[in-house]
Amino acid sequence: MGVHVSQVDPGSQANRKGLNVGDMILRINGHDLAKASHKKALRLISMQRDITITVKYVGKLPYIE
Repeated sequence: MGVHVSQVDPGSQANRKGLNVGDMILRINGHDLAKASHKKALRLISMQRDITITVKYVGKLPYIE
């Protein structure tokens, strides 16, 4: 599956590159996020100076009642 983007800071590089709240990050620097937690994804991002991500546009965060 992947990890949904829950926040994109205005003016950030992610924002400038077109990342949107609700997008699903599938891979970070080749690491598959199919079974990763949000915490693990944040750790992978924060450990890198340069990152390459594979993103699937979803358009909105999933909502669970």
